[in-house]
Amino acid sequence: MKFFTIFMVLSVLVSLAACGKKIDYDKEKVAILELYKAVNQAHFDHDAVKFLASSAEKWYSVGNGEVKIRTKQETAPGLDQYLKNTRFLEVTDINPPVIEISEDGKTAWLIGEVKVRGIQRKKDGTEEEIAFRSSWLSIYKKDKDRWQRVATSASARDEFAKSDFREAF
Repeated sequence: MKFFTIFMVLSVLVSLAACGKKIDYDKEKVAILELYKAVNQAHFDHDAVKFLASSAEKWYSVGNGEVKIRTKQETAPGLDQYLKNTRFLEVTDINPPVIEISEDGKTAWLIGEVKVRGIQRKKDGTEEEIAFRSSWLSIYKKDKDRWQRVATSASARDEFAKSDFREAF
């Protein structure tokens, strides 16, 4: 009987401790929005490291009929070339990003939609204007109080059908 009583008291205490954790959903949404803004700024700074800072070491990339596991190490060189060869004139929200946080505060998602314009240097050294719309869904997990992107599904529509955007990722 003594064991049963101790077990019940511990069960109640554990349940109360779990229920007592309050999640500040607005604060978490602001944290995700700041990651979004940093990636946006990384375009203008030509900074692949900043662009990938909120990504987990490995994440799922879903698009073009494929599911791939990407890594920072594998993605960084192509992304770096893309960012360094493109002078961005505009990365503008078509609609404000939509951000939701799970009830337990450990998972979040963001839907983004932007239009992008810039000048891209091609392999032969010539430059041409690029313009495209991009939309995506990113999923984030919280690991040790830090949000990390663990999956993204994206699509882009070239406005001039000239951009190397798809090849960079």
